Amino acid sequence: MNLPNQPKPAKKIDPRVPQARTLVEAGITHYDAGRLGKAQQAYRAALKVMPGHPRALHLLGVIAHKTGRSDAAVKLISQAIKRPPPGWRSFITTWAMPCARSAT
Repeated sequence: MNLPNQPKPAKKIDPRVPQARTLVEAGITHYDAGRLGKAQQAYRAALKVMPGHPRALHLLGVIAHKTGRSDAAVKLISQAIKRPPPGWRSFITTWAMPCARSAT
């Protein structure tokens, strides 16, 4: 029983979250250095750890768009939109989707 003014118990963090975050961050480092293949590998590894990871899906979509695979970009970014963390829906729909559509 929780009494008023007592802190709520902390939510347990899914143990896959830190591992997926580390892989996505590694992918971003590779992407920034121009190593798109390595970035792609890191994002795919994050998806193996945490299927449907919205940021990994979105960033794979960015690479697909950048490499001229617009159909794949739209599919990946659309998947990311279906599973966004709070605040991402507006970011993806106002920036990423128009970017992917402009390539078609």
